[in-house]
Amino acid sequence: MMVRTETAPNAEQLFRNYKKWFPDEKIVVVHSKTKERKKIIDDIKNGSYDIVICVDMLKEGFDFPDFKIAAVHKLHKSLAVLLQFIGRFTRTQDGLGDASFIVNFAEENLSVELENLLQEGSGCEDVISEIADARKAHAESLLSFLQGCKPYSGFDSPDTELNPKLVYPALSCVCYKAEEVDWSKFKDAFNLNKYAITQPYYNKEENVFYFTTQKREKVKWARTDKMRDQTWNLIVMHYDKISTLLYIGYSEKLLYVEELVDCITSKQPVALNGDCVFRSFDSIKRLSIVHAGIFKPANHLHRYSRLSGADVTTELSKWKKGNRCQKSDFVGIGFRDGFPVSVGASVKGKIWSPARIGDLKQWKEWCLNIGKLITDETIDSNQLLEDSAEKTQIDKYPENLIVLACDWSEELYDKIHKISLETSTGSILLAECFLKNMDVKNNKSSFTLNLPDQVINFAIVLGGEKGHTVEDLDDSKVFIDGLKNELLSLKKIFEQNPPTMFLLNECTISGCIHTNYNISPSLQIPTERIEVLQWEDVKYTVESMYKKGERHDRSVQKYMMKRLVDQGAKIVFNDDNSGESADIVAIFHHVELIRFELIHCKYSKEASGSRLNDLFEVCGQAIVSLRYKWKP
Repeated sequence: MMVRTETAPNAEQLFRNYKKWFPDEKIVVVHSKTKERKKIIDDIKNGSYDIVICVDMLKEGFDFPDFKIAAVHKLHKSLAVLLQFIGRFTRTQDGLGDASFIVNFAEENLSVELENLLQEGSGCEDVISEIADARKAHAESLLSFLQGCKPYSGFDSPDTELNPKLVYPALSCVCYKAEEVDWSKFKDAFNLNKYAITQPYYNKEENVFYFTTQKREKVKWARTDKMRDQTWNLIVMHYDKISTLLYIGYSEKLLYVEELVDCITSKQPVALNGDCVFRSFDSIKRLSIVHAGIFKPANHLHRYSRLSGADVTTELSKWKKGNRCQKSDFVGIGFRDGFPVSVGASVKGKIWSPARIGDLKQWKEWCLNIGKLITDETIDSNQLLEDSAEKTQIDKYPENLIVLACDWSEELYDKIHKISLETSTGSILLAECFLKNMDVKNNKSSFTLNLPDQVINFAIVLGGEKGHTVEDLDDSKVFIDGLKNELLSLKKIFEQNPPTMFLLNECTISGCIHTNYNISPSLQIPTERIEVLQWEDVKYTVESMYKKGERHDRSVQKYMMKRLVDQGAKIVFNDDNSGESADIVAIFHHVELIRFELIHCKYSKEASGSRLNDLFEVCGQAIVSLRYKWKP
């Protein structure tokens, strides 16, 4: 049995209470301040305790099938976190019954809908179990990969060994065309007076070879041989016999990688560099070039330029008109096959995914995908210039601007479930708050930051030295935690990461940067994808099924929930609350598939179909919830 609460003091108090209530049971408490946590967790896995009282130590990365009862004193109100929490208790195991949840509703400010989900539980266990099993299958695949990684024979084991399970390389590589590879020659590439090399590991079936190096060099700030800098670096290699491509990923910036390649290949290898690396940008939709490095042959005093923001568009437009600039390195973000992707490529041959790391299996799969792109002769390496979005710096908003949606900046989304807002009443996940654009006029755009218990007004004003300023947040007592080692003010956050506004014409505005993705406005939703509903006995002016404690059975939301149930949804969740992913979340269980449908509802202040703004608002909500497709 697991007892979950919100803070360490609460956990300690519950520990004392449970000792009184259940004197014959073995009980332990564990939280961030508990001593010998690792030993306690090992004891839990070994079955030494009957009741475990914790805060969030079991939230991520911990599976224990013996947990079947949850006594919840403080419950996550976010649907995403809730489903993850429930999943901890639905692992199937012979000899154990179904999961049970005990929630003290009297102490929880729960929505009626969340109470119903927990009370009825109809179908919930099956669906969550399927999701858990899917993740388990992925974990087993990785485990099988790692189990195939064995110490490379014929190498004298050094004092320091590399744990093969703790390797997470950056998704980056250089590629070489090579007829064959001999891993045993890798050590010849290193001066062992400068380098120490750990025990290499080799997965014969996957043909992946990796090791780390330790480098000791004189410190630059003192004239002595006694003080030296010590740095560790990782080298990962894969040879694909089918394509005869050698992939090398490495963390040491000054590594002489050509020497390593020459040592392990018997015949003259061919580096894949030059224009072909920019084929890695192929088929990226809504491509936005974040940084662009270019060479200017005619300018010997300023040969290399690194551009960002609106300067990228200015320089690329000259390039398209025949300017003799040459590509050096590009970094771009966009979408491929409906999922976000980031790519960086240098004419010298290195290709990478900015700020991304993965396990060894993911690194190999990423390399193989990159190899297919850069060796595809049908891809035009200059197409990225045509596909890239146009960025311009504005000091005044366009006239007749229609904002469909407003959301957090792309930079914050990578960590959104780790960032919290610290207020006088407690801590709130950033993912549970939302932004809304209220008005745009001349050079000022007004927003609200909506928290579960308060609404904060602020504005972005175009102009000034930095392109935009933030108003009305100087006296705010709300801070951001999780981005830096210290708390940051809301004003600083929006200065560095202004909200993104999604416009009707497919463009976006973030701070003072207007981005035009050059998407044809003639794109239409196919007629066969539009379904006209009957809306029998629906009161158009009522959106929510529950409002201020009252139930509305003729609401738009109630009609849609019933319709989804009739269509066979296993779970239909009313998520109409602060931090919602959608008004309704429906979960369908197919033979080998768990399918989620996110439904957005909108009431009408007048007769149906008479307000175009209703359509704009629902479209905006759909744009924001699309993110759940790749970050469920």
